[in-house]
Amino acid sequence: VQEHRRRGNIAEFVTMIKGHPGFEEGICFDIRPNVSDLKLLKLRNLLIENSTIDGFRGTLSGTPPFCKPSLFHRAALNLQDFIYSRKINKIIKKHNLLDYDIYHLESGIDFYKDYRLLPILKNMGKILIANYHGDDFRNQGVSPTMHRLADANLTCEWDIHFSYPGSIYEYLPMPEFDGVPVEQITSKVRIVHIIRTREHMPYKGSEAIINAAQKAIVGRNAEFVFLYGLSHEQVLNELLHSHILIDQIGGVGGDGYGMIAVEALSRGLNVCVEIQPRMETLMPDHPFVNVQSNTLQERLEKLIDDSTYRAKQSELGMSWVKKRHGVRTIVDRLYKLYDNLEEKAFKA
Repeated sequence: VQEHRRRGNIAEFVTMIKGHPGFEEGICFDIRPNVSDLKLLKLRNLLIENSTIDGFRGTLSGTPPFCKPSLFHRAALNLQDFIYSRKINKIIKKHNLLDYDIYHLESGIDFYKDYRLLPILKNMGKILIANYHGDDFRNQGVSPTMHRLADANLTCEWDIHFSYPGSIYEYLPMPEFDGVPVEQITSKVRIVHIIRTREHMPYKGSEAIINAAQKAIVGRNAEFVFLYGLSHEQVLNELLHSHILIDQIGGVGGDGYGMIAVEALSRGLNVCVEIQPRMETLMPDHPFVNVQSNTLQERLEKLIDDSTYRAKQSELGMSWVKKRHGVRTIVDRLYKLYDNLEEKAFKA
């Protein structure tokens, strides 16, 4: 949004619920239940067929997997629309949210759970772009309405790209880091594994990561820290005081890396993550230390013992982020996509 505005365009972002501490919320509808409503979330989890009581959802099948709520879950969603429709309509009118030309719909969602707004926007000649990030696609599924009406489907996850025919892969946009990067030529090494909440442990392979890291630091001048529940600002501060980030292993949370890995690379950290073979062929120049559960301890020991190797990986990582994830480069590509979609719509 900031880059769109920098280029002289009108841009706004809308959020449905109050989110993770430290992130701006733009125009927020504040729909509930949200992440703070633990009792309501447990009730919701009971209504979702592929969910456990603690919220762990199994991966849906299909290319793409479609969202098919149970009868009770659909009733709950309809009730939520009924309760909040007046508030949503009021905010839409107040901020003129139907007056934009292009709509990036993160996670492929509508302002309403029954997707009533998408056909209206489509009939108004708007361009609709669905953007998928991970669990929204894998275990919640794609709305059939969104699938039918979207002019383009984007994703920053390789496994989603492979599972959604016709989707466009785009790297996560990353503002350029202008601070002082981490110094890798040092005697003591700090290793960190950071997740949003403890509920994300199965997705990140956290138990195996903790086990391997604790073994790797034995007899070495190194420490391992496992953190969760931090604000974004706190996460970035932790990165600047660490040398190695372990992102995820096991492939449950996707084929590769997340935003925290990109932020870590941009600040000069070495990042350990499991990169699937099909990703290796598509980005052979990546700077990640590719690990699996049975190789993580060995790779960590090498990184701890060899500061020269860490420094080399650090330089590669910072350069690669600018090349692949730079926000200006990505928005350049987005504008080409917009032009193509507008030309296609005009001809139609």
